[in-house]
Amino acid sequence: MINNRLILTLLISDGLLVNSKGFILNPVCNISTMLTYLNFDLFDEIVILDVTRVNRNIDGLSRWISQISSKCFIPICGGGGVTSIHDCETLSNSGIDKVVINSAAFTNRKLIKEVSQTFGSQFVVSSIDAVFKDGKYYICTNDGKFPREITVVEWVKELEDMGSGEIYLRSIKQDGSALGYDINLIKLVSESTSLPIIAAGGFGHFRHLENGIIAGAQAVSIGNLFHFMGEGLSGAKQYLLNDNVKPTTTIWPFAMPEKIL
Repeated sequence: MINNRLILTLLISDGLLVNSKGFILNPVCNISTMLTYLNFDLFDEIVILDVTRVNRNIDGLSRWISQISSKCFIPICGGGGVTSIHDCETLSNSGIDKVVINSAAFTNRKLIKEVSQTFGSQFVVSSIDAVFKDGKYYICTNDGKFPREITVVEWVKELEDMGSGEIYLRSIKQDGSALGYDINLIKLVSESTSLPIIAAGGFGHFRHLENGIIAGAQAVSIGNLFHFMGEGLSGAKQYLLNDNVKPTTTIWPFAMPEKIL
């Protein structure tokens, strides 16, 4: 599994790093504190998402990315509220290598194509928030608040035709659960597209990394910051790099109160 990427997802809301569980946000710390203690060398790539619920703006995200990129020397994907080529240019100038686009791709079907033609398809990461109902997976937009009557498979095919270069795939139900990625969702999408998939939402144990890769993802994302305790992340990276390393203990070093999981 040496070619598979371990990705850190940082969620930022109003300038604070937050954890998400079922898309409900809980504050963790400010960005300066995170930069002081987090070892970015443990990852292959970082995804930075602005999940501010009110008054989200690209200039704020750009400032946060600039702050993080000054201390980080691995590829950065950034997004959250991206709606135009100008937004992409602003984030590119702040230090991102790829842009993450979610809801705007649904409301403006030309956006992905325009960004891909301007920056190249490798620049575009299309984010999908998925919900399971009536036996099928459907997409949700606007921070998971609006289920749409289009299946994930249908949407992935559209995104591929538009010029997306990669899919960031997250299950709303599994988000923050620490119960593992949604394996059925990953399999379904991997069988319907040739685009690389980043599996997100649900990581909580070393074996979840392997499960995500086996299901068809090319990269696995660790999100909630409580995974950073102790030697957890070192073990997670080593697990992907070496098939002989099979940790049997949970990545969670201690029990967390339910309200902040």
